[in-house]
Amino acid sequence: MMIISVELKCVTLILLSNILCLFVIAIGFDDDHAEILNKLKSDFRNVRHTNQYAVLYVPPPNAQRGRVNYVPRTPQILQGNVIVPEVDSTNRNRYPQNYAGSTVDLNGAVYGNMMHRTRGHTIHTEDLSLNLVYPAMQNWYNENFRGSTIRAVYLYTHFLPCPRCFDIIQNFVRTTGVRLYVGYTDLFGGMREGGNPNLERDTRQRRNNINNFLNDNMGRLLQVADRGICHQPGIGGRTVRDISDICKTTEEMLVIAMDFTSGKAQVWFNGFNPDYNGWVALLDKNNKRLTWEYTYSKTTGKITFNQYFENGAYIQYWQDNKNMIRQSYPWKDCGFEFIELNKLPYTVQNPAIFAAIKLTMMGDYPTVLIKKSRYYTPNSYDWVMIQTLAQIGTKSYQTWNWISKFTHQSDYFYYQFSLGSQFADGFRAKYVFYDGIAYRYEGFYDNASPIWTPGGCQGGA
Repeated sequence: MMIISVELKCVTLILLSNILCLFVIAIGFDDDHAEILNKLKSDFRNVRHTNQYAVLYVPPPNAQRGRVNYVPRTPQILQGNVIVPEVDSTNRNRYPQNYAGSTVDLNGAVYGNMMHRTRGHTIHTEDLSLNLVYPAMQNWYNENFRGSTIRAVYLYTHFLPCPRCFDIIQNFVRTTGVRLYVGYTDLFGGMREGGNPNLERDTRQRRNNINNFLNDNMGRLLQVADRGICHQPGIGGRTVRDISDICKTTEEMLVIAMDFTSGKAQVWFNGFNPDYNGWVALLDKNNKRLTWEYTYSKTTGKITFNQYFENGAYIQYWQDNKNMIRQSYPWKDCGFEFIELNKLPYTVQNPAIFAAIKLTMMGDYPTVLIKKSRYYTPNSYDWVMIQTLAQIGTKSYQTWNWISKFTHQSDYFYYQFSLGSQFADGFRAKYVFYDGIAYRYEGFYDNASPIWTPGGCQGGA
């Protein structure tokens, strides 16, 4: 009996060792996938025109685990330019490289006809990546790598894919049979769920459904956080890394946002322990408390403060009067800085310093700043317009003013526009110059600030 017992213990030990070995290997692979998705996120982040942007990547044969290898060239990324897939309408069947960045195609202005989409329908990044780019990328891949089979595809998308995009993902995986690794940063925001328990519940359920579907098809869904892997967006500090669940999506959220109907500061929170004495505070960049509100035992919600804010303001959550347990990232104008005005008649072909535009808030006023360049002097007829989300892609505007009316500073000038409820769905600023004969609106995204939308404007974005 003793001999049998020993043998059984040995067998049990061997089995446990094998299981542990397989477990560690699986976690290692998740680490590798997360590193790749994090690299894609970081490399293309500066070119986003809204927070929602995507990167599609297919590793070349025998690629090193956890490393991104761009073929045949590295991305040429210029801050402020919108990345759209390099699809030639005359040769849709061959994409020239193994990666593609994209932002949403608002109103289908660029690819609507090519993709046979309904006029005025915004094409999402997942649709562009998987339905427009991938078939042509696959053709190029097979040709360039002599018939090698694509074994894995990576897709980073800032927000969790929406319901329609989940359908696109399912169809892609079932049709191609490849392993798809999807990374996202923000669980909430893309569908503007903040503070709506029903929508947040639906989003969490969709997160679980996407995760289960990809797992069942040998893929993964991984959260790739804004400031380092395995860190919940919007919450200060780094989560302890648990090797048993790489990049685990947590339920907690604490972000500073803006009420687009008034310009006032908001806080979106979710997943905190109920505490009647809990409260949230709005602080400025100098750590001065501006105002505060009780959460009244709510675990999820949205609070609009009776206070305006500028860059650097942030939120603290206090469990009681003694314990501050969470702090948001600071507000940074939706995460965008100055954007180069890339289509102006500069005095040289490649100016060392471009003029630049920035959209910000000063109190309850949307404010446009123009950074000067010695290579371009604004014409007295140049002007800036503020467009609502519905007006983007047209020559229509909600309000405007001449550059000559802007207030001058040492290296830039600015103008404050009135904020109204008409901006509630989102807005942007666009520079229009006069070339001596006619006004030049240039392209859909040229000479424009990034688009501010309620779901996409949060601290740390």
